[in-house]
Amino acid sequence: MEPSREAEQWRHAKSFIGNEHVLLGPYFSFIVRKSPRRLLHLLSYYKFAAKMIGSGKRVLDVGCSEGFGTILLAEAATSCLGVDLDSDAIDVANQSVASDKLKFQLMDILTTDPGRFDAVVTLDVIEHIFQDNEDAFVARLASVLEPHGVLIIGTPNITSDQYANEHSRRGHVNLFSADRLRDLGQRRNGAHRLLAARALPARALRRSEAVTVKRAFVDYYRERDISPVHQDISDRERHFGRRSSLYRFLGIPPLYVEGAHVLEFGPGSGDNALHTASLGPERYVLVDGNPRGVTETRAKLASALPEGVVEVVPSYVEDFKVAERFDLVVAEGLIPFQNEPVGFARHIASFVRPGGMLVVTCADSASAIGEIGRRLLANRIAPPSLPYAERRAQLSPVFASHLATLEGMSRSVDDWVDDNIAQPLTGKLYSMADAIESLGADGFIVTGSSPQFFTDWRWYKRVFGDERQFNERAIDSYYENIVNFLDYRETLAPHEAAVGRRIRTATDALYEAMHADDAGDPTGLPAAIAHLKEIAPLVKPIAPSTAASLDALANALSGDAKTAAGTNAFSPHFGRGQQYLSFTRDH
Repeated sequence: MEPSREAEQWRHAKSFIGNEHVLLGPYFSFIVRKSPRRLLHLLSYYKFAAKMIGSGKRVLDVGCSEGFGTILLAEAATSCLGVDLDSDAIDVANQSVASDKLKFQLMDILTTDPGRFDAVVTLDVIEHIFQDNEDAFVARLASVLEPHGVLIIGTPNITSDQYANEHSRRGHVNLFSADRLRDLGQRRNGAHRLLAARALPARALRRSEAVTVKRAFVDYYRERDISPVHQDISDRERHFGRRSSLYRFLGIPPLYVEGAHVLEFGPGSGDNALHTASLGPERYVLVDGNPRGVTETRAKLASALPEGVVEVVPSYVEDFKVAERFDLVVAEGLIPFQNEPVGFARHIASFVRPGGMLVVTCADSASAIGEIGRRLLANRIAPPSLPYAERRAQLSPVFASHLATLEGMSRSVDDWVDDNIAQPLTGKLYSMADAIESLGADGFIVTGSSPQFFTDWRWYKRVFGDERQFNERAIDSYYENIVNFLDYRETLAPHEAAVGRRIRTATDALYEAMHADDAGDPTGLPAAIAHLKEIAPLVKPIAPSTAASLDALANALSGDAKTAAGTNAFSPHFGRGQQYLSFTRDH
């Protein structure tokens, strides 16, 4: 039988691959055979570490094993050294993956100085170091760092030991909680800045200003005893009118809340909760991991509802667990920038009863372009290395004129700078499309939005069974309105979804360049300017004024950003920021 065209095509493609083979040693062979999911997790941790480090660095991987994760660290590095005390593993690494810039050495880090590096990574190693050696281990790692170097330590959380297999438990002699690992890092002279993702077992220590950031938002707030999310409620009638309009856009009438059981995550200052309380829920539970937010919310709601109706729970969102299910669950300004926002949102959504409603906020790289641009400007005006108070004092006057152009702005300039510019944003965005796709898989159907951007002209009698497609149509409408999300000043007719997807791809790349610039990577700023120059021509046929403001931002970043920040055409440009979606949980 003659081979198909597809078979011929594959044979042709395969000829470019070559015939090289990679040798797996005992460790990775065991993982592939017994726990392939573990391999995916391990490589994702290395990818996370590589992203934190950035490009052009000299990197040391302590406990590299057979080197397959070290490859990811070496991709953007100028040089990378993997060390391990397992001679068999080092032999495999040298045979299989070593290259001109990726070397491997047999070494016991506790007794040998490996040299000086810009970044040190050690993943799933410290749990194998006996407790009486842990200080010496971290001291050695910190000692090999250049000034402003980065140390990333990853280890399983002690709470996960109950799920570990027997093989893992045999090797683990020193398990950590997040707090104990943080304390260990802060005991070491010169290793002070802790940047980490709670959902990932990676902890990064920077030689810089002392600050702890493990969870998006809440740890930054706790460290400084702040809750920078206050709303202007001096005119209570106006504040309630705004919140009432929001609920209307979301399809939540007042009578739905009256007598309902409501759960709200991250109420912050409690200002917005006052409106929900005024609608008369029978039970109102509010969950916040920031002690300042808990105190302020309790104080504001103390007299808003009868005794026993309100319960303010001091808890991290991911730690909150109750059997009760609620008529309405609200998570406002909370999910975007989490390390794993999809899983975070699904946890929140799990508390909605069948037929109940869910409200979440979303942000994507297009809607956040105003914040992205201002973070890039801020890094030129007042570098992140400055002490917190000094940096805010320099940035607030610059961005006050920008915020003055926002009609309806209800937050103070200092709060906005704290929340949008000063705090590290190391997590992932969470777009409307992300929310609709992931929550739709759990039986949630999109109900409303703010801004309200999707319409459906179908006759209801034809909408049943497979023809319902509410979520699919909402996602199409989202991509057809990307330019409207890019600039809040514009209200334009929908464009082709393909154009929206191209713009989103470019703004996603801009967001990644911003991350690199925040981390001090010198390639971040040039990449950001290049992406801005890519986005502007895509937008210009649809929204010329938006394209002009993006060009102005690129020019400001290319020149004297401090002078240009307050005067250029970008100053009044903001995206839609965060948007709201409401869902109904299908029966």
